[in-house]
Amino acid sequence: MVAELAAVRRELATLRERLGDRLLTQKEAAARRGVSTRTIRQLEAEGRLVRVTGTGQPRYTPEAVDSA
Repeated sequence: MVAELAAVRRELATLRERLGDRLLTQKEAAARRGVSTRTIRQLEAEGRLVRVTGTGQPRYTPEAVDSA
């Protein structure tokens, strides 16, 4: 179990490193879509927009924002 957790943490760190420059804040996501941050939160609540977890703040991939 400990080894599996360590592997997941390494994978998450790699993903964060790879996507870090490409992740959008709520404000950036809203600007990209031409909507308010409230709309971004609503899309997330409806399950139409998925945030990247493990970043400490809501972050979204550009692809997820474009397809929401």
